[in-house]
Amino acid sequence: MGDTEAALAGELGAELPPTIATLGADALSWLLTTIQDQTHSQVAALDQSCKDVVANLPMILRGPARAIIGG
Repeated sequence: MGDTEAALAGELGAELPPTIATLGADALSWLLTTIQDQTHSQVAALDQSCKDVVANLPMILRGPARAIIGG
């Protein structure tokens, strides 16, 4: 297993299906980059939504809410 395949398996958190091995290096690299970009985008969106929710709570509840959701 190459570095790109290992990184892709790490991103997915599972062993790659055998059909992935049939993809070329360029396709594997594109797939890895796409998944990483989308993961970063989703994490940023989730972080922003948590901040928005906490900002709309009454002041007295913001601290406990941040402690609970980790924001």
